[in-house]
Amino acid sequence: RIERNNVAIGVQVKNIEANKTRLSVKQQKHLEENVLLLQEALAFCNAHGIQVIGITPPYPHLIYMAMSQQDNLYKDMVTILPAQLKSIFSSQGATFYDLSDISLYGGNDTEFIDPVHGTDLLYARMSLYLASRDAVFGVKVNSSVLRDMIKGSKGSFLAQ
Repeated sequence: RIERNNVAIGVQVKNIEANKTRLSVKQQKHLEENVLLLQEALAFCNAHGIQVIGITPPYPHLIYMAMSQQDNLYKDMVTILPAQLKSIFSSQGATFYDLSDISLYGGNDTEFIDPVHGTDLLYARMSLYLASRDAVFGVKVNSSVLRDMIKGSKGSFLAQ
């Protein structure tokens, strides 16, 4: 799995580096429509006392670095978009965290099942990170149990 992931991550990094495109007018319009739908959903939640915590998905570190160092739509995905989403969430009384950079919470590229999906260990790390920064989320998570689970993990998963 790890070797297969390393190869797939390398391919994705090369594709990111070779891509010089920006959003087309049609894609930009579609994005704006989705933002309006998001604002409506968040407003509904706010009006009904539903607490929302938004996050960006994690990327393997090599992919995240490639995305952040390009001048294309990928860089926008890890720089501009999270800032916009944070503003949108905040305006509707919700919170938002950019968790795309796994180094923030001690994640590792080996903690991905494939280049897109993290293991339970990676998501445990993310949850512990969120619990320490978000009061609403923090009361829902037993941080000491989570810390012990992470500490007791072997390899890329919580239980093996």
